[in-house]
Amino acid sequence: MKICDLNSGLSRLQRSAARLKDRWSETSDVWMDETRGQFQERHLDSLPPQISMLLAATQRLAECLEQAEKACCDEFEP
Repeated sequence: MKICDLNSGLSRLQRSAARLKDRWSETSDVWMDETRGQFQERHLDSLPPQISMLLAATQRLAECLEQAEKACCDEFEP
């Protein structure tokens, strides 16, 4: 019995981040002022490292949960 599935959420986050990056690149054709640069600096530049840290931490959590689930199942098996 699976306790939880973190991998599907991680995959969705990765796809969404890639899509955001692609869409943001498209805006450079029509939005070329200082405000765009400020927006990117304030709101977008910090996302990739934060997402990477979140992905790594969530992967470690998934591994811990998997080990705990296995230990619990092994404990109750005859």
